[in-house]
Amino acid sequence: RPGRFVTFVAYEWTSPPVDAGGSGHRNIYLPGDHAPLFSSGLDAPDTAALFTRIRARGAFGVPHHTSWTGTDWQAFDPALQPLFEIVSVHGCSERPGASPIVPRVGKAATYATDGLARGCRFGFVGGSDGHGVPWHYWVSRQADVWTTGLTGVYATELTRAALFRAMRNRATYATSGPPIRLWVEVAGRQMGSILDAEPPIPLTVRVSGTAPLESVVLVAEGRERLALDVAPGSTTLETSLLLEPLEPASGPSGEAGARNGSEEGARQRQEAGVSFYVRVVQVDGAMAWSSPVWVRFGSRFER
Repeated sequence: RPGRFVTFVAYEWTSPPVDAGGSGHRNIYLPGDHAPLFSSGLDAPDTAALFTRIRARGAFGVPHHTSWTGTDWQAFDPALQPLFEIVSVHGCSERPGASPIVPRVGKAATYATDGLARGCRFGFVGGSDGHGVPWHYWVSRQADVWTTGLTGVYATELTRAALFRAMRNRATYATSGPPIRLWVEVAGRQMGSILDAEPPIPLTVRVSGTAPLESVVLVAEGRERLALDVAPGSTTLETSLLLEPLEPASGPSGEAGARNGSEEGARQRQEAGVSFYVRVVQVDGAMAWSSPVWVRFGSRFER
């Protein structure tokens, strides 16, 4: 019912873990009412074959619980993989050593920060991996000891076409279940954007939590760069500030970035720009992440 309730045709494509010779798992989203299911055991045995088939359908894929089964970063395509599942029933796939929500398994080079270090551009979503009848609308079910996930989408209207377009444009954020509201913009551009800008660059962050906020942190290049001031006991935060540059980046960050340290890898990272996103932690352990914004200017930021 456009304007009231929207569904997608979607399913999970399951391949063996990357460290077992597979391509990991992806959730596939299709734009129409009907679509075939492409199987890793039949007509889409690897990412290249899967991407060929979903491209013809106008669909896209989202890497799923990567800290458990991994994802083949070398096959990344921003048009066919615009989003990345940062939290699910399998825990947090943001970064190594994540807390307070930890990854269920936690394998090397499988995290969001690894992909960002390679110059990949993707927004963040949260998922449940429910696989059954239980479902949720507006709030996320909590039926696993690890956690779950929920996605916020900024769309022009509540229709399938508008939501699909917003998801392709990375206009999303993720939470670990509660309907936390989060808005981040850099130089007037919303999360998921790519922009060229000269410093100082204005940053605006708005958070409306479901419990008191413990921390709100700006993450740049996969590293914590700035802790925003949160009033004790407050469930909301609204702040604007200016980001100042430092010396030009000298190389990749993170394990995946180190392996992507070739001349081509450096060019890809330079073209991608510097990634910024905001991580929210509540005192009850719930979390939220804005999709990154990428700024192309050739300098890094720090506290």
